[in-house]
Amino acid sequence: ERRVHRVDTLRNGAKLYVDRGYSFMGTWTLGGLPFVRTANDDKREAGADFLRVHVSQPVTVHVAFDNAYDDRPDWLRGWREQSRHLWTTDLRRAIFSRQHPAGWVTLGGNRAPDVESMYTPIFAPEGRGP
Repeated sequence: ERRVHRVDTLRNGAKLYVDRGYSFMGTWTLGGLPFVRTANDDKREAGADFLRVHVSQPVTVHVAFDNAYDDRPDWLRGWREQSRHLWTTDLRRAIFSRQHPAGWVTLGGNRAPDVESMYTPIFAPEGRGP
């Protein structure tokens, strides 16, 4: 069962999930950007088109993924791993980034075995980001 996700603004103290109380602690240069507040209960989703978001301009899509796991979803291969991390009250997250033109952005499910936290997608207008 898919849950309802919400768009929010990334800032210290903002809730990370729609179904948990974890929040952001260290947002560095990503603060102020829109992100999708996913459901942590979706962490086992495996569909290739799990999350679709329409963007009206070219963006850099950043995916904050649980840093404790090297086994990442196939769709995340080829994304550029950033040297900085995003801190939340539950864990440290690696940041993976990719440019995307205006239109539909499709992200797959978490699909990584043993991962206990859902990723967080963050959207930066072209020219803004780490």
